[in-house]
Amino acid sequence: MLGSYKEARSVGAVTYFVRMIAKDAKAHEVLQLLLENPRRIEQGEHGNLAFGVHRSVDNPSEFWLYETWESEEAVAAHESGSAFQRYKENLRPLVEPDSVLFGNCVPVKVLGYRIEPLLNQ
Repeated sequence: MLGSYKEARSVGAVTYFVRMIAKDAKAHEVLQLLLENPRRIEQGEHGNLAFGVHRSVDNPSEFWLYETWESEEAVAAHESGSAFQRYKENLRPLVEPDSVLFGNCVPVKVLGYRIEPLLNQ
């Protein structure tokens, strides 16, 4: 079963969840930077199926990203440009480094866009 999971993952959609907390008095700057990604996608970056920037109700300095891409290749194209590199360089000093959580997932069931089902779930 694990082999089938890896095979399906290598050819299908990939999802990332990212959580971060802005340093004191930096939440507005972090939000502005986080909104750059969906703007680039809206301007024609291909391969994105869903992208969400979320802000915690309980802690306005806590942000979550949710993004789903058609493939690992689409992610690589998104992250390879100079705009993404500048975004990361500008974001790093504004967030608490120990607060960053990164989840690399394969969508199993979603509403809103179509995915290929995993083999031998």
